[in-house]
Order: sequence, then C-alpha cells, then structure tokens
Amino acid sequence: NRHTATLLRDGRVLLVGGKSADLFDPVTQVFTVTTGPPKANRTSHAALLLPNGSVLVTGGYVGSVAVKTAETFDPATQTFTLLAATML
Repeated sequence: NRHTATLLRDGRVLLVGGKSADLFDPVTQVFTVTTGPPKANRTSHAALLLPNGSVLVTGGYVGSVAVKTAETFDPATQTFTLLAATML
C-alpha cells in the first residue's frame, strides 16, 4: 500500500513501494521486477518523471520514521541511484 505508479516515456508504468519496484507493460499486461531494487525502503513517497526520462523518488516513511533520501530510476538499466545528500 501507499506505492507510486509513474508512467514512463515508453508507455510502461514504474511501481515503487517498500523494498521493491516493478515495471508494468499495459500492452502485454505483464509485470516484471526491476533489475535493481530501490536503495531505500519507503512508502507514502513521491515519484516524478524527469525531463530526461528518469524518475525521481523521494521522501516517504518506514513505519512512522521519515525517509530523508532521494534516488533516481533509470528505465534503460532498470536500476536506482541514491542521490548525494548535498543534492537534496
């Protein structure tokens, strides 16, 4: 629960929440696990498609504790990269 769904440029949907991420292809109706999992466990976070096609995932909670990190998802490699604290 409290996951995000972000429409990617290629029409797939990135689903992020908890310790996992999946890609959903609405054409084939198939879910696949991303190659690399998110770097942080988080729910109730925000996810935003960036102009370069990557997805920014930030904030959220683990239980009642706020997550103070952000990461980006690269659809080409299906991996997440943790952003440096100085970028937040």
